[in-house]
Amino acid sequence: MVRPPRPVRPGLAVVLSLLCTGAGQCYAGRPLRGLLVVALTIAVVLGMGLLLVVVGPRTPVFDLALWCLPVFLHILNVWDAYRCAREPGARRAPAALWLLYVAAMWLLPAQSYTHRFFDALVPVRSYYIPSGSMVPTLQVGDYLLTNRLGFEPKRGDIVVFSPPDTYHGNKSDLIKRIVAVGGDEVEVREGALWLNGVRQDEGYIKEPMQDNFEKKKVAPGQFFMMGDNRNDSFDSRYWGPVPRENLKGRAVRIIWSAQSGHLGKSL
Repeated sequence: MVRPPRPVRPGLAVVLSLLCTGAGQCYAGRPLRGLLVVALTIAVVLGMGLLLVVVGPRTPVFDLALWCLPVFLHILNVWDAYRCAREPGARRAPAALWLLYVAAMWLLPAQSYTHRFFDALVPVRSYYIPSGSMVPTLQVGDYLLTNRLGFEPKRGDIVVFSPPDTYHGNKSDLIKRIVAVGGDEVEVREGALWLNGVRQDEGYIKEPMQDNFEKKKVAPGQFFMMGDNRNDSFDSRYWGPVPRENLKGRAVRIIWSAQSGHLGKSL
């Protein structure tokens, strides 16, 4: 005896789509459509990041509009899943198929090889500022974008990097300002940074430095990092310069901040 096709429940398709992009389409017997929705969402988010960095106007309104775009895409995803479930002749996919789909979409992003793939693919990334070492330039809680397209690090750049081997704290990514490059002699005295014997006028630091740092020459291919909050920054003065291969991108703009005047600010 042949079983009749099981009915598709639009409400369940909507719930699955809220939990996982494309899952509702898969449940409604359209797994390829679900994968297409995932691919489209990724493409739009990548394009959004590039727009913010490359051609986006430096205005908070533009930033907020692009932040709303992923929400709009998710609403479209839910609506499309509902429509697929309501189509005449729609057939529910086997439970094993859509449960496997949901599990894969939740587990794959957590895998190390997935992170490596997207790190290589995505030239633009967002970061959260957890500490006050870059105050006043960056506030605790700020979100910023970094760009790797044509990234040639130079003095004055604010960069995200992985800690060098000489760093013995938490190995998560750090963000500091490049104050010296390979071949430079760096020194701190009289409350200021001295570079190759010349006192630097750094209007972006929070306050004059309290401690001195003996003159040191930076090796070729390395970069000396310091936070803008110099008296409360654990940086290259304590664990040394950072090699070029550790640098992940230059901070280009703040895309979210609770601080007045910071939202949309270029760096």
